[in-house]
Amino acid sequence: MHRSRSKGFFGLLRPTQTWRSSPDASRPPPGSAPPRCEPIGRTPEAENRRLRERVRLLETRLSEVLGAEVAAEVTGQGLLAGEKALQEQIGALHAQVGELTDALRRKDEDLDGARQANRDLMAELNRRMPRP
Repeated sequence: MHRSRSKGFFGLLRPTQTWRSSPDASRPPPGSAPPRCEPIGRTPEAENRRLRERVRLLETRLSEVLGAEVAAEVTGQGLLAGEKALQEQIGALHAQVGELTDALRRKDEDLDGARQANRDLMAELNRRMPRP
């Protein structure tokens, strides 16, 4: 590559504003801002073309993904298969809740029986002990 064309990163930038004429051209006038630089080829039209192309690619990808999801639902391999597994899990959990409810009811009955037995024994003890 020819040396004058190889400017590196800074060779790809062009100033968007220039310094006003000053006695010393290498220095900016006091109190002025440095020039902004923008990449060459990044005109608004080029940026719009780039963004339109990116949107088109994203729309195509979205269409492919949504199409695959719909196809999976229709064939029963996607969400419908997951839904069936969830329904089975819900059924198993309902059965477990029923079993635990029955076990709790039995424990409550046992506890009520033990409380009644405790009351009866305390009443018997109170009858046998003389009062002063």
